[in-house]
Amino acid sequence: MMRRPSRPPFAVAALALACAAEPEDRIPEAPEEPVDRLAAPLVLGGFAAPEAALHDARADVYLVANIDGDSRARDGNGYISRVTPDGEVEARWIDGSAEGVELDAPKGMAASGDTLFVADIDVVRLFDRESGAPLSSWPIEGAEFLNDVAVGVDGALYVTDTTAGVVYRLGPDGPTAVSRDPALAGPNGIAALPDGRLLVVGFSGVGTHTIDPRTGALERQPGPTTAGSDGVALLEDGGYLIANWEAQAILRFAPGATEADTVVRSVESPAAIAWDATRRRVIVPLLRLDRVEVHAVP
Repeated sequence: MMRRPSRPPFAVAALALACAAEPEDRIPEAPEEPVDRLAAPLVLGGFAAPEAALHDARADVYLVANIDGDSRARDGNGYISRVTPDGEVEARWIDGSAEGVELDAPKGMAASGDTLFVADIDVVRLFDRESGAPLSSWPIEGAEFLNDVAVGVDGALYVTDTTAGVVYRLGPDGPTAVSRDPALAGPNGIAALPDGRLLVVGFSGVGTHTIDPRTGALERQPGPTTAGSDGVALLEDGGYLIANWEAQAILRFAPGATEADTVVRSVESPAAIAWDATRRRVIVPLLRLDRVEVHAVP
């Protein structure tokens, strides 16, 4: 296993520059008119344990992180696929088996500025958003299972560690723990709200919370009544979607609502979802089925 420095100087510089850009994974703006609505879901095969999706609105492509093996193994098997909205797949756009690329078991992703951030076991990897070329990496000492990432309104990167039960903040001064509260119930999906709070869903128990990153204070939010919440995606009206394994569904929580509206049913092992606001689509990686489904949401 390659030894990594505790704080690579280039990683600090790259992260600071990338995070200086306006965060792009917050609540999307509503398009004037939704386009290209699907008559039937797109069902795309050929993936290998797809764990997370991201709609890169700037390039208008869907990115899919593939673990391709053990979710904790440092095997160099991980890769990121690039998918057009029409369903054309470039399977190994970023390939962990390629020379000069490190990617083991990629999970959640976020994009800001010219940088793509990818959670990978105990390190956040940085890639060029346009070319996919590796830039640097940010190890987190003591991390066990980094899972999802989000860029906050403060320009920092926030990362969940599901096994350790921690939400980290990564900035130029290095990683710090924002919360270790057991109520997070295995923090998995994370999204940055416009008011600065973080929306986090738990996988190992029933828990949907906001976190104030300045104080670490938690506030319970409407969420699934079953365990197994994986991904969360913000909607342009201020609501959000949650992928839940036990319900085998994608659930929508409208602003002010306490109960869910099921927008996608019968999806096994739905992982970190993405939202295409222009087309009103949810991109759903099905981890155990090695496929990705794209569904229109009314």
